[in-house]
Amino acid sequence: MAQNRYRDVDILKSIGIFLMVFNHVGFGDNWHQYIQSFHMPLFFIASGYLWRWKDEAFLEKEKRKAKGLLVPYVVFGLLLTVIWTLLRLDRGREFLVDGWLAYLLYPTRAIRFGGPLWFLPAMFFADMIYSFLRLKIRDDRIRLALILLIALAGCIFSRPPEGPELVYAIEPALVAVLFMYFGELIRKHDQILHLPLPVTILLFVVAWKLSFVNPTIDMRTSRYCIVPLFFLNGLVETLAWWNLSVRIADLPMSRRMDRLVTYLSRNSILYLLLNRAYITFYEFLVRRHLSITAEDMIPLPYRVLIFILVILTCALTAEILPRTPLSWTIGKKRQPLKKTAEA
Repeated sequence: MAQNRYRDVDILKSIGIFLMVFNHVGFGDNWHQYIQSFHMPLFFIASGYLWRWKDEAFLEKEKRKAKGLLVPYVVFGLLLTVIWTLLRLDRGREFLVDGWLAYLLYPTRAIRFGGPLWFLPAMFFADMIYSFLRLKIRDDRIRLALILLIALAGCIFSRPPEGPELVYAIEPALVAVLFMYFGELIRKHDQILHLPLPVTILLFVVAWKLSFVNPTIDMRTSRYCIVPLFFLNGLVETLAWWNLSVRIADLPMSRRMDRLVTYLSRNSILYLLLNRAYITFYEFLVRRHLSITAEDMIPLPYRVLIFILVILTCALTAEILPRTPLSWTIGKKRQPLKKTAEA
C-alpha cells in the first residue's frame, strides 16, 4: 500500500515536470493559463503529503533541506546569471544590475535562463515554516488558524502598489504553507485519491473550467486574482491529476517501466534548474535554422521537437552529473559510474 502510494506521488510529480516544460516551451494561451493555475501548487501539495518528521533536530533538518534546495539555487543561479551577463554586456548597466538583483535577492523577478529557480528558496522557507508549526503548535485549530493567517499575509503582501518586496521568494513561500497543509489533509483522508472514474473525469472538466474563470495566475509573480478561487483551482486540479496518477500506479508494470515512470520525479530538481536554459538554447538553434526573429512564433512541429529535446537533454544531464565530482551542486552524493546489481 505504502509503495503504491509513493509511486503515485512520483507519477504525479513526473506529470508536473512534463507540464512545466510543456508550459515553458509554449503551446498557446489556453494551455498556458490552464497549467499556470495549478502546476506549482501541485508540488507544494505533494510536499505536504510526504512531510514526515525524522528523528533529528529542527536545525539539522533545515541544514539537510538547504543542501538539497539552496545549494542548487546558489550554484546554478550564479552560473546562469554569469552566462546571461556575458551574452548581454551591450544592454547597459541598469539592465545588468536588474539581472543580478534577481539572483542575489529577488528570484521571483525571474533569474535569466532560470526563471523556475524561485521555487527552490520558496520550497525551503515554506517547509521551514510548516515544520516549525507542526512541531511547536500542538493544537490543530490554532495551527490551522496560523496557517490561514500566514497564507493570507502572503497574498496581501503580493506585489503591493507601493512598499518593500520580500526577498528570496518569501511571498509565495507564505502562500505555499497552506498548500502543504492541503497535502497533510489528503494524507489523512486518502480515500479522496481513489474516486470512481466518472468522478475523476468530472474533476478534470471542473478544473479546466475553473482555470479560465480565474485568469493570470502565477505564483512566481504573486498574481492570484480571485484568491479563494486560486486555492480552489490548485486543490481541485491537483486532485484530478492525482487520481489519474493512482490509476496509473495500480497498473501492472515491469521493474524497468516502474523506474522509467518515476524518473522525472527523482530528478525533478535538475529539470527545474535547467529546462529554461535548454529551451533558450534550442529555440536559438531553431530560429537560426528557420531565419526567423525573436518576435516570430516558432512553428508547432519545431516546438514539439524542442519539448522532446529538452526532456531528453535534462535526462542525459541527470544521468551524468550525479556521477561526477560536481554532484554536490544538486545536493546529492556522488554516485558510482557503474550501478551495483540490485538484490
